[in-house]
Amino acid sequence: MSLFISIIIPAFNAAHTIGFTLDSILAQTNANWEVIVVNDGSKDETVEIVKRYIKRDHRIVLISQSNQGTAAARNAGIETAQFEWIHLIDADDWVSTVFLERMINVLETNPMLDAVHCGWNLVAPDETLMGEKFAVADPDLFPSFVRTCAFVVHSCLFRKSLIASAGIFDASFINCQDWDFWQRIARIGACFGSLREAHVFYRMRPGSQSKNVKLSLTNSLKIIRQGFIADPRVLNVKEEYKYGLKSANLSAHQLYCFTWFAGLWIGQGGDTSELFKMLDDDCNSNLDPEIIGSYIFEAVCFSTSSSQSEWLYLWQKNKESISNFFALMEAKSKTPSLKINSLNVLTSLIAAHI
Repeated sequence: MSLFISIIIPAFNAAHTIGFTLDSILAQTNANWEVIVVNDGSKDETVEIVKRYIKRDHRIVLISQSNQGTAAARNAGIETAQFEWIHLIDADDWVSTVFLERMINVLETNPMLDAVHCGWNLVAPDETLMGEKFAVADPDLFPSFVRTCAFVVHSCLFRKSLIASAGIFDASFINCQDWDFWQRIARIGACFGSLREAHVFYRMRPGSQSKNVKLSLTNSLKIIRQGFIADPRVLNVKEEYKYGLKSANLSAHQLYCFTWFAGLWIGQGGDTSELFKMLDDDCNSNLDPEIIGSYIFEAVCFSTSSSQSEWLYLWQKNKESISNFFALMEAKSKTPSLKINSLNVLTSLIAAHI
């Protein structure tokens, strides 16, 4: 018997994009789904647009609430969901026509799985595809979710029943709620499957919450630290992770995460010396310049919604800020020659993409 999927779409003033998202669901080759659009206090034409889609297809339903944020909207949608398998997608992203078919095939072939994720495509505002990305293919993703948010939210299907142990989305997080949620799902020992195909599309959004650098950095560092201690919100924790990771390097995880947000800050024209005040005083570790250089390469593009082929212009505009950041990171981490080695990595990446 085929699996059925409840698709949750939180929507706040999404009139310009939600039709595209719903069209991608209506085009699915697998028809075993329902869509729950959660109107989160929209003031534009979002509700009217969704109602037109409801007239076309009875599998789409609409619920409304006052504006409470994405986490509360997702929780409301999950509570309403009829089916055991959940898919979360934002109202400006979309999926390929065979997304559900290919993901459900993995779940039906591997009935012991609690979740399955696929790859995703970053899409620039001009619709240019920025390349495919994949999370690691490991059934245990807790170590990955301590370090970073391993995949975008709409690249995963998961069992609704996991929430009884992991908890719902934490509305105290204005952003990074999905990272916090997945870390808790992974901490209980959820078994993740991996489809090594990219079937979802993530729109790079100028001015998105992920680019609210200081707030996002604060929440990200909090989530990383949470991965090294007990989390009282989680029940039935996998014994190995009752008190978080034991062998990993907290400082290194913090500094790599910090580098990503420094790249966003540089792209916005900020001075990264301000951000270093947000790190712990004893936050130092021997860092890999390959990771530092590549994070800056990707984050500056993401921050500016630029194609990687535009890096020559980005380099000319930001080379002093980038060089200063590498120097500050070398001093903070106490990694010998980190500045020159990271510069070499970055310039090699730039040369390869222009």
